[in-house]
Order: sequence, then C-alpha cells, then structure tokens
Amino acid sequence: MDYEVKHVLKNYDDYLKIIEELKNKKREIAANQLKTGGSVIKMPDKNSVPKNKQIDYIMAKDRIQKRIDAYRFIFSIADDFMKSVPPSSRELVYYRFIKQMSYEELAKKYNYSQRHIHRKINRLIERYVDKR
Repeated sequence: MDYEVKHVLKNYDDYLKIIEELKNKKREIAANQLKTGGSVIKMPDKNSVPKNKQIDYIMAKDRIQKRIDAYRFIFSIADDFMKSVPPSSRELVYYRFIKQMSYEELAKKYNYSQRHIHRKINRLIERYVDKR
C-alpha cells in the first residue's frame, strides 16, 4: 500500500492529463454519435449500419467512462492521503511527489537532513496506510 500511495502521488499530473484526454475522446464520440443519427437508440434492423454504429458509440463511451472512474478512484487515494497529512507537512509532500524534488533539494530547502525528510514522509505514509 505504501508503494501505491507513492506511485499515485508521483504520477498525479500524468493521471490528470489522461483523464482530460479521456474526457475529450468521450466528447468526440458523443459528437460523432449525434452526426450519425442522434442519441435515441432503436433496435437495429438487419444490415442497418447507422443504428449498429449507435450501439458501438454507446459501448465506447461506457468503456471510456469506466476508465475515467478508475482514474478518479486513484485520485481519491491521493486526496485522502493529502487530507490525512497535517497542514505543516503538506508542502513537504507536495514538493516531494507532485513537484518531484529530490530529498537533497528538500533538505536544503527545509534545512533538515535528507534522512530526516525521508523518515518524515515515510511515517506520514505509514500512518495513512495503517488507518485504512
């Protein structure tokens, strides 16, 4: 679980981009769906390509929505973790994971040893994992 929290935090910005791309793709599918006959679904006749296309669009939108929901679940882990972190340590976690600062850079910034920074962050994650 520790690894999952660290992974989510390190890839937070990438996940945001992925969600935005998925939303754009879903909008594009919805636009194509309207071009081929609106959003009302009727049972397709045999050899009826446009009506079958409507079902394909709905299924594609559903698959994309499931991926969006999965990424939102991932974000909930990051959000829950950040809410569990005391306000005095949030900036430290933000710089370490979101801004990808090294322990050396953080040690210089906060005037602590690298070991202290590392232990502090690990303790925060361990507390969060233990509460879950």
